[in-house]
Amino acid sequence: MSQLEFKIDIYGQGFLKELLLSQIQKLGLDQYVSLKGFVKNQCLIIAAEDVFMITSISKAISMILWKGVLLGKRTLATNCIGCLEVRDYCEFGLMVE
Repeated sequence: MSQLEFKIDIYGQGFLKELLLSQIQKLGLDQYVSLKGFVKNQCLIIAAEDVFMITSISKAISMILWKGVLLGKRTLATNCIGCLEVRDYCEFGLMVE
């Protein structure tokens, strides 16, 4: 791959970490995608990013999405209950299945 000008930082932890690492390496995306793990102060991270993306398939209420919205970030979210609630109160970006 050449001519790609992006960087994806994935935050959080979970049982799919090894599978994600394997997929990143298999696709040759090591220089573009990195797994950062858990961070305590997400607002500092979100504030520094160009785009905020939440890919949860299930959230009761998405406080992290609210943080992205309040920080004025372009946002991409999955269509799940917690994200739908945020969408009902404000326009925040794109929602995908």
